[in-house]
Amino acid sequence: MSSFQRLESSIQKNVPISIHQQLVTQISMQIAAGVLPAGTKLPSIRGLSKKLDIHYNTCLAAYHELEELGLVEIRQGSGAWIKEIEHPEKTQVMDSLSLDQLAEVFVAKTLNQGYDWPDIEAAIHQAYHRLNEAPKRTLMVTDLHPDILPLFQAELSEAIGQPVETHPLEDLLQQELPAGSMIFVNRYHAHRLKNLPDNNTPTVVVMDVSGAQEEIRQVKALKAGALVLVISQSSIVLQQAEAVIHALRGNDLLLRTIHPSEGVEEIENALYHANLVFADTLCVDQVQALSKKPVQPLRVIPDSEMDRLQALAK
Repeated sequence: MSSFQRLESSIQKNVPISIHQQLVTQISMQIAAGVLPAGTKLPSIRGLSKKLDIHYNTCLAAYHELEELGLVEIRQGSGAWIKEIEHPEKTQVMDSLSLDQLAEVFVAKTLNQGYDWPDIEAAIHQAYHRLNEAPKRTLMVTDLHPDILPLFQAELSEAIGQPVETHPLEDLLQQELPAGSMIFVNRYHAHRLKNLPDNNTPTVVVMDVSGAQEEIRQVKALKAGALVLVISQSSIVLQQAEAVIHALRGNDLLLRTIHPSEGVEEIENALYHANLVFADTLCVDQVQALSKKPVQPLRVIPDSEMDRLQALAK
């Protein structure tokens, strides 16, 4: 698949969000969602600026910002590429191997080391009973933006059935973590964990977060002049929603973003006029109780990814 086919971008001019920020937000969200995997070559700056009908320097600045964030690598004479996630050798990175694949890896290694099946089977039984009776490992989620952590925490805790601690990324990098810890981290920030202190050996689980594809489809389907209402306790979620919706429809739609702290009266007034309502995991039930219209849940982790994370946490 070519980079043009893979990269989904839409730019609107004469809206409150700068073209530069629209582009950075869309590309970074697609990286975080795994839509643009590591090793994907992005369109050339000249090609993308021509396709979107924007200035060359705007594309150049967006690519350089993504490079500074550690998400993109600009190679002289070769273009811009989605960067491989860097992890320290001491950190184990979990992938999406199935149970059968995990079993094959284990059995192959033990057979290659000369063990017979009775010994392998006995070791498996002993390990299972030992681990099953051991205290549950410490689960934690981290992100560079502290105000999105309660959303990750709520969704992970509900799916896994175990408490999940929240740790801002900058704080986590300074902490001594409990032995056997498991850290969930957004793919967007995973490369920063290479700076974990040397005495930490956690299991790092890289998450693909929501690419908001269903939400984007609903926004695209609205008639001109409709009002979209987004309610979230996370400022970063509200900022991303604003950037994406403006990029999709420009001034063709009305947009209202609300933090719950603005109060019930403000929310009720916006609900009365809204044609499409999104609310995050922590406030969707309360918002639905105030609304006669359906409220769409705005999840930060897609259901398909949650199944994988749930299996890894067991």
